[in-house]
Amino acid sequence: MKLALSYLSAVIIVTVLLFIYGGAGRDHKEKAMSWTELDPVEVKAKGDGLWTWAYDWIDGPALIMFEADGEWQYSQASKESTADGDLNAMICSRNCLMPDAPVGALLAKIGGSTAGVKDGKVFLVGRKALVQVDQGGPLLLSINDELTGMGDNSGSMKVKIAVKKLPPATQQSADQSSQAKQQAQPAPGTGNAVVTPPPSSASAPKLGSGPSGPPPIGTPVPKTGN
Repeated sequence: MKLALSYLSAVIIVTVLLFIYGGAGRDHKEKAMSWTELDPVEVKAKGDGLWTWAYDWIDGPALIMFEADGEWQYSQASKESTADGDLNAMICSRNCLMPDAPVGALLAKIGGSTAGVKDGKVFLVGRKALVQVDQGGPLLLSINDELTGMGDNSGSMKVKIAVKKLPPATQQSADQSSQAKQQAQPAPGTGNAVVTPPPSSASAPKLGSGPSGPPPIGTPVPKTGN
């Protein structure tokens, strides 16, 4: 009877500990995977500068999720478009902020200024995007338009932004290096030999030389037999 009670008590204790520590582990994992939603930002097609200053700083490395809603025009003569831009635009995107993106598309930039053209790192956002940034910096948003053609723009976008912090790159590299070392180590008891690399040419002795150098001239060579 006492043995049964002791066994039952041990089972109860182990169950409680698993519940406590297992729940803490799940909470920690969910917290690490959680997203931080920022206040929505209104981006006008005709802003005060080339870029709209959205947030002073985004910590990197991180994942940033964008979701834009609204319509705007990159010209008085153009039709309204979403944040995905106008695929049948009247102008060429070659002279726009991002030449490889559709005219009228929503862009994001990490780092730089509201008047910068070649500063920071520019991303194509469109109506919805998920981008990864390695370095932190201010977040700026804009419409993809010609630098000299933003004066006749109209409309705006309401952009929702969520950020998820990522572990530093150095920590990721350290974890990968540790895993690689563990995989490279031989399993105990396998008898794998340790192979020593051959000496380099700089440290290897040269043939025909020794501590006393080559034999002097005239020294007879011993016979080895017929």
